[in-house]
Amino acid sequence: MMKSSSNTLHTFRAEINTVFGDIDSFKKEKQENAIQIEQLKRYVNRLEQEKIEENRAQVYHLSTLLNNLETSVGATAQKIRKVSKQSADDEKLTILVGEVQKMKNQLFFLQQSIIQLRTQEHVNSMVPGSASGVVSVPGGMNPEIARIKTDLELLSGKVSGIIDLDCVPREQFSSKFNELVVTVEKQNQALESWRTRLQDAETANTNLISGFKDVVERLNKVQAEQEKSEQERRKYFLLMKGFKKAGALERQGQLIGMVSNFLKAGLKLQNIKIEEAYRLEDSKGRAPPPIRVKFSSIRDRNLVLSSSRAKRTRIRVQDDFTDRVKENRRRLVEFATKSSSKTRTKWALQEDKLFFNKKIYVYNQTRSQVVPVADIP
Repeated sequence: MMKSSSNTLHTFRAEINTVFGDIDSFKKEKQENAIQIEQLKRYVNRLEQEKIEENRAQVYHLSTLLNNLETSVGATAQKIRKVSKQSADDEKLTILVGEVQKMKNQLFFLQQSIIQLRTQEHVNSMVPGSASGVVSVPGGMNPEIARIKTDLELLSGKVSGIIDLDCVPREQFSSKFNELVVTVEKQNQALESWRTRLQDAETANTNLISGFKDVVERLNKVQAEQEKSEQERRKYFLLMKGFKKAGALERQGQLIGMVSNFLKAGLKLQNIKIEEAYRLEDSKGRAPPPIRVKFSSIRDRNLVLSSSRAKRTRIRVQDDFTDRVKENRRRLVEFATKSSSKTRTKWALQEDKLFFNKKIYVYNQTRSQVVPVADIP
């Protein structure tokens, strides 16, 4: 009989050690997952910043090039307008050349008329009875000849002014105009190419941001699942403050014994099964850190919590919430305190839910505000 009991006790101890080993493995795995998630967050943030800065630099460079091309196109357009103006001047030149040709024809006819008039003058000036046989006509030069000379001088001045003009030949003008057209076409093609590259860069940037959003959403989903799992696990735990340290090195058996004695003597509870108990680490080193106690069932855990609230003891028993639940509760308390001072309405907290003014409120971390989710039945 004693041998059988010894074997059972040995087996029980082995199972307990296995459970403790599994718990330690779970804690290590949880810590490793948290470290990996944090590293992945940092990597994603750094990659996002680098890509955004790179895309900004590319967009700025492309914008500068576009501005330069637009300036060049503007200058080219101005040149084209000047050339168009020169084209109008060339048309005027063509008209002037035609007029010059007409004046040349008129000069030729005038010269012929002068020859005829001089011949006629010579004949009329010859009269009989003079010693030399020639008598000069009084009054000097014939008025018609004087008028013709004046017209000739005016025409000669106009021709000289036209000849002195700095005109560009039609062939040279056509060549320059064609070169300008080719240059404008090339600049338009280059501008279109840069616009296409800019659109591609913007599309790539949009796709990159979308990919980052997907990664962030997946990370948030993983964190939410991990938070939910941790909250479910902590429903078996309570924190107990006020236990003095048994020594520099406390064993788990000593802590379980201290908690069991408190449950029996302080809270008058029997047959409460405790699976594990360990003292939390405290870097401040002031009061003894609390003991985290895990119960075998949620029923036992809730019974201990309700009994401790009903009785006043030197040991304070509290829920073991996650950091996120603690933050949510703090925000809900601030909201309830401020709102109840106006409405004079009582409120109550249950985990991370606020029961106030016939509604149930939660803290939405995405929107960073307290929002109602349901009515109190």
